[in-house]
Amino acid sequence: MAFLQLWTAKEASCKATGTGIYGFLPLWVFDARSPQPHLLRLPDDAGAASRWQFLRVQPSADHTAVMALRDGSLGSLNCWTLAR
Repeated sequence: MAFLQLWTAKEASCKATGTGIYGFLPLWVFDARSPQPHLLRLPDDAGAASRWQFLRVQPSADHTAVMALRDGSLGSLNCWTLAR
């Protein structure tokens, strides 16, 4: 599970900067022990760490995603489960 937690945080960060993941994934470093993304290091061109917000969404034990936002507010989030 730690791999997925780190991967989703790194991928969301790369996408938020528009760089894509190739070559940039290793530049984003998160604390592997933290369930919510806790940023330890970021690329120089991503700005200050204080400008970033992250939120993990985990609707079930099998699914996880991270939202990354620079210079804004994530606000609130509503999640629904669709019936089959």
